[in-house]
Amino acid sequence: MREIFISYRRDDAEGQAGRLFSDLTQHFGDDAVFMDVAAIEPGRDFRQAIEEQVASCGVLLAIIGKSWLTAKAESGARRLDDPMDFVRLETASALKRDIPVVPVLVQAARMPRVEDLPEDLKELAFRNGVELTHSRWDSDVQVLVKALRPYVQTKQEPTRARLHSASSEQSPTRTGSSRMILVVLFSVLVLAFGGYGGYVWYQESSEGAARASQEPSASSKNEQFQVKIAWQKALALINTPLPHLGSSDGVSATNREKFLLILEPLQQMRLGTDIDTEVSRLHELVIKAPANPGDNFYNMRLTSEISQLFDSMRQKIRLKAIEQGVN
Repeated sequence: MREIFISYRRDDAEGQAGRLFSDLTQHFGDDAVFMDVAAIEPGRDFRQAIEEQVASCGVLLAIIGKSWLTAKAESGARRLDDPMDFVRLETASALKRDIPVVPVLVQAARMPRVEDLPEDLKELAFRNGVELTHSRWDSDVQVLVKALRPYVQTKQEPTRARLHSASSEQSPTRTGSSRMILVVLFSVLVLAFGGYGGYVWYQESSEGAARASQEPSASSKNEQFQVKIAWQKALALINTPLPHLGSSDGVSATNREKFLLILEPLQQMRLGTDIDTEVSRLHELVIKAPANPGDNFYNMRLTSEISQLFDSMRQKIRLKAIEQGVN
């Protein structure tokens, strides 16, 4: 079983998908990540191979570039509208099975809207995504790796069957008389403790059933995964170095764009009423704050208010993330 399935369009984001595949295999190993080019053996029906891999994976990464949504076939029809489009089949198969699906935005692509997606992909619009940028690639990948780690098995424990086989091979050969003695002793023990053993078996079975009923469902795990992704993304955004705010220069057009790259994704994440209020207030201040060389007092007051609000927002996001088990 390969825990991570990478879904992508070759003519949309092949380079980013290949780079991410390389990074993830370094973290989790070659056997933990599936990407069609590297993993399907020559001669196999790739449709069947993809179906098997999606069905058995723990999480699917949907790599979305600028033309993922609008790519067209030779006929001129949109590929995503074709029920046999393989990118659609991969993603829809994972959504149908309630497998966690993470939209991975590259090339400054935006999340697709519900109305732009075919029926079996509409759920994708509600999944929290991550953005991989060229300038922050390594740190963005670290956020994704941290979120994926609970879904990837890093090693395999020896099974009981293997342990039993190994111990059997190491046991010395018994003589006929020794075997007879052991058989008699075993029969006595079975008669003596059979009732007790049955009771223990019943107790263990009952406890096992109770534990199974308490385990989170696939849907619950998926929701927890999406929440974790969102808070890790928020932490990565607020840890982005802030543009310089001159005390009397105000907010320049260049710095305003840098602020918006942090604030606009936070606005879409709905992190809680108090945090959302501060994010909206900051966004409003930055939008309405061009440099005003003629009014130094105004610029100083404005930049001071922006700095204080940003520090307050950072602190609240960090505290809330710790409450969610993310740090």
